Amino acid sequence: MSKKANYLIKTLSRTKRKDYENYVINAIWNRLGNDNIKPVTQQCVFNKEKNEGYLIDLFFPQLLVGIEIDERHHIFQKEEDYKRTDAIWHYFHKLESNKNSDYKEIRIDVAGKTYEEIEEQINAAVEKLKDLIKQLKPSPWIIDSEKYLEGKKELTIYDYVSFDTIAEACNILFKTNYKGYQKGYVEPSKLKEHSFYSQKGIWFPQLSIEIDGKLMATG
Repeated sequence: MSKKANYLIKTLSRTKRKDYENYVINAIWNRLGNDNIKPVTQQCVFNKEKNEGYLIDLFFPQLLVGIEIDERHHIFQKEEDYKRTDAIWHYFHKLESNKNSDYKEIRIDVAGKTYEEIEEQINAAVEKLKDLIKQLKPSPWIIDSEKYLEGKKELTIYDYVSFDTIAEACNILFKTNYKGYQKGYVEPSKLKEHSFYSQKGIWFPQLSIEIDGKLMATG
C-alpha cells in the first residue's frame, strides 16, 4: 500500500462514535477530488496563553481552512464555539512564517437537519474549497519525500514534506544509515559527513499535548 493511501485510510477514520462527523468529513474529501490537497482530521491547535488545546474536525493546512461539524451539543455552546474560533484565528495569524495567515472556518450544521440540507452544506463547502485552490494555487501535497527531494538544496515548511520516523528524516535528508530506535535526538557521530552538524546533533521534539487521554499533534 502506498504511503498516501495508508495516510488517508488512517486520517479519515480517526474519529469514533461520531457518525455525522465521519460522514461529512469523508463526503467533503471524496467530492473535492484533489489528492494534491492534504486533509488532517482532529488537528490540534494549542493556546499557550490559556493552556488549552482545540481540535479542528477537518483541516486543510495548504489552504488554512478548518471544517467544523456542529452536532446537537453545539446548540448549547454558541459562545464557547465563538471564543474557540477566535483563539484559532489568532493562533494562525501570529505565525509570521505563514504566507497565508488568514484562517478560514466553514461550519456545517447537522443538528436536526434533513439529508438534503446536510448535502447542500457539504456541496457548498466543497465549492468554497475548490475556489480557494484556484485562488491560492498551493504547492502540492508531497508524501514520497525521497523522490521529491532529489536535487533540492533547500527545504521549507511550504514544501509540505513529512517523514514517518526520525530515522527516515535523517537518512533521506543527510544520507545517513541511522537506525533510529525512536529517539528524539540524533548524535553528532551519526552526521559525521556533514561538517555543519558534526558538533551539534539534531533534536526532534514531540509537538503534542494530551487531550482526554490521547496524544494529539499540535502542528
